[in-house]
Amino acid sequence: MILKKSLLGAGILLLSLHTNLSHSQGSDFNRWSIEGSFGVNKPFTPHTANYKSPTVGFFTAGLGTRFMANNKFGIQADFGFQQYREKSGTTPFDTKYVRGSLQGVVSLGNMFEFKDWTKSISLLLHAGAGYSSLGDKEIIIGKGDNMGHLIAGLTPQFRLGDRVSLNIDISMLANLSQSRTIDYKTYIKNSTITGYTLTGTAGISVYLGKKKQHADWYHPVNTKDQEIDSLKASMKSYEEKINELEERISQVETDLVDSDGDGVADKYDLEPNTRQGAKVDTKGREIKEVILGKQSLDSLQGLFYTVQLGVYSHEVSAQVMKNITPIDTKTMPDGKIRYFSGVFASQEEAAIKLDEAKKAGISDAFMTAYFKGARITLAEAKTFLQEMGPGILQKR
Repeated sequence: MILKKSLLGAGILLLSLHTNLSHSQGSDFNRWSIEGSFGVNKPFTPHTANYKSPTVGFFTAGLGTRFMANNKFGIQADFGFQQYREKSGTTPFDTKYVRGSLQGVVSLGNMFEFKDWTKSISLLLHAGAGYSSLGDKEIIIGKGDNMGHLIAGLTPQFRLGDRVSLNIDISMLANLSQSRTIDYKTYIKNSTITGYTLTGTAGISVYLGKKKQHADWYHPVNTKDQEIDSLKASMKSYEEKINELEERISQVETDLVDSDGDGVADKYDLEPNTRQGAKVDTKGREIKEVILGKQSLDSLQGLFYTVQLGVYSHEVSAQVMKNITPIDTKTMPDGKIRYFSGVFASQEEAAIKLDEAKKAGISDAFMTAYFKGARITLAEAKTFLQEMGPGILQKR
């Protein structure tokens, strides 16, 4: 019952969190969009003396992508290009400005429920920072006056359909540590914020995804009755799952009873009344016969072939060795014991024993050779016999 109440309480808490977040994080809307824009700009400062920018300068362009985590908050990555020219009648100049920005986005339209009076107009607030470069020629980022920037703006949105909206954006750029004037003719002293530019653009958002609506225009149903019904249905499901879990735990406890304390549960124990302290196999059967090894191969120095059956950290039963005879052993420097069957003068003799071991069920058995107490390859054994003759074979 304690488990049931604890899990039930946790279920209520998780369900409450789910209810509060489901409408903002729902999967009933598309999240991604691609956005492009084109417009004008107005750089304010700084300029070299006798250099001025027009009240409205052409041109400004932007391209980016936006991801909405829910219908109120998102993030966007965008790139922008601006061209700065002289005001009519002033000293001419022609500079270019490129930037890349990462910005957070807030849908003020959804936050302040614009849907109560319109379903086709919304408003985005965006702000962030990025990297930019100013130059007086065709430039690539990194080769002009390189700086950071802050950017913030408002974007009124006009819904044209489920896949497209028209955007009008007003943004302010503040350059960080700008070292050249807008006209690129004069070096200036670096400071925290040096230059400001106001941009105005118009563009479109193309919504991506298989859902009908994008997060910009998604308004979830959020009635109290639906929340209560959903809560009741979920609570019933939680109770059923908890009851099922308790039944499974009770069954597991029953299955794990070990009457004779041999480490094998009664459900799987073929000998549930094993005497106390007896060694048993995985089926709970007492291991009564222990192989001591008819002969240790540790002292054999001649060349011989044998069949290795396995390597163990302790002595094992005849059942493990499938009752194959004879059994020979060799103790390794790390204390592990290698189990073999037979000492043979040729590969043909050893092959017969290997076939017997595999048919008995020891699939890992293999033929090997030893010379002067060390294991060697079969190819090496053949070479030694050819070079030294059969006199090096082990006599038994």
